[in-house]
Order: sequence, then structure tokens, then C-alpha cells
Amino acid sequence: ADVISMSLGGEGEDPLFDEAIKEIEAAGIPLCVAAGNEANDAKYSSAAINPYCFTIAAMEESGEAAYFSNYGEGIDFAAPGVSIESAGLASEDATVWMDGTSMATPFVAGCCAAILSVDPDLSVETLEEYFKANVTDLGDPGFDSVYGWGAVNLKDFRMSDVYCARPVFSRCSSNLNEPFVLEMSCETEGATIMYTLDNSIPTPTHGTVYTEPIAVWRSERVRAIAYLDDLCSHE
Repeated sequence: ADVISMSLGGEGEDPLFDEAIKEIEAAGIPLCVAAGNEANDAKYSSAAINPYCFTIAAMEESGEAAYFSNYGEGIDFAAPGVSIESAGLASEDATVWMDGTSMATPFVAGCCAAILSVDPDLSVETLEEYFKANVTDLGDPGFDSVYGWGAVNLKDFRMSDVYCARPVFSRCSSNLNEPFVLEMSCETEGATIMYTLDNSIPTPTHGTVYTEPIAVWRSERVRAIAYLDDLCSHE
């Protein structure tokens, strides 16, 4: 196998899972596992608890976290896991629409396969760094316990661990019933920052170019990217 996707799990550590994962790790095969659907900390589930795995949380089409998805420090990435068309049992060509981290995990496994089809000699560690450099960050800036490093995204994917720095916000929220002034910056010299206030995901061709501080109501969600040529990073 070149990539393995596991949509299974159980409560607590499982010696059989651990032994199998050791063999997979020794072979250098990317292993994507479902975080679980108990709305609980993934550290209580096997094989999601194993640090070698890419542990995948589920999100809705809107980008919001799925209500059932497990969470925690063990989450690596997120992918769509709500209303996903899947194979049904009624007939050979039957389909059903399903929810679950088991629906999200194959997305990431497919991304692994797509990248390895270009460079089959990539190590799992390098593959992980590429994912981190190209995620859509939907939670708190950087790593968080809901989305991990963010939603895996192959659009405009750059196979490099050198990437445009993330845009930095002067503040993350406000408790005031009035707008506050938000400033954005990027450490990458010459980078352009594009932002949205309507919860849509900004791209180099969608959004508003940041040129000066903006007034933001606490009910608004700011999403921003910084880009420079073919390098792109999200916040």
C-alpha cells in the first residue's frame, strides 16, 4: 500500500492497533485515521490517539466544525464530513449521503495519494509539512484543537515547506458592542493581504485587498490570506 485510510476505532489504546501502526510506520506509509464521532476528546480513541497517524476531524460545507466530530490536541487536519455521497448497500450502484469523520478521512488520504503521484519518494514527515503549509486555517490562528492545523486544501497547492507567512491580526476578538479597529500585517516582504467579512474564504481573486486598518463588528468573522506570487497562506 502507498496510502492507508482507516475509518475505525474504539475506546482507549488497543495493542493490536498499536502493533499494526508500528509496522505501517516502519514502512513509511501515510496513515489517515478518523478522529471519531463522539464529540469527545480524540485521545480516548484508538487509533486516533496514535501520534504517527494523521487524525482527521470532520467539518460542514460551510467550514464550521461538525457537531459530532471528536477534537483535542491529537487532531492533525480537518476535511468535509457532512452530507458526503458514499456507496450504498441496496444495489451495486446505490449511493447514500452520510456524515462522520469516516467520511472526512478519505479526503485526506486522497490528497496524500495525489501528492505522492507527483513525488512518490516523499517522506511522511515532509508530506505533513506540505499539508501544514497549504491548509485553510478555519479555527484559531495556527494549530487548534478543533481543526488541527486546518482544512487540507490542494487548490493552488505548492509542494514546498517554504511558504508565505500567515497574516497577523492586531487583535482576535472584542466584547464591545461597537466596532473595533483591526490591523493586519505579514512578515513576508511584498506580500498582499486579501480579506473577507462575509465568512467566505478569501483567495487571490476573491475578497478585499487590505490597505489600511478596518472597522470590524464583533459579530463579523474576518478571514484573510497573504500571498506572494504562487505562495499563499491563510488566517
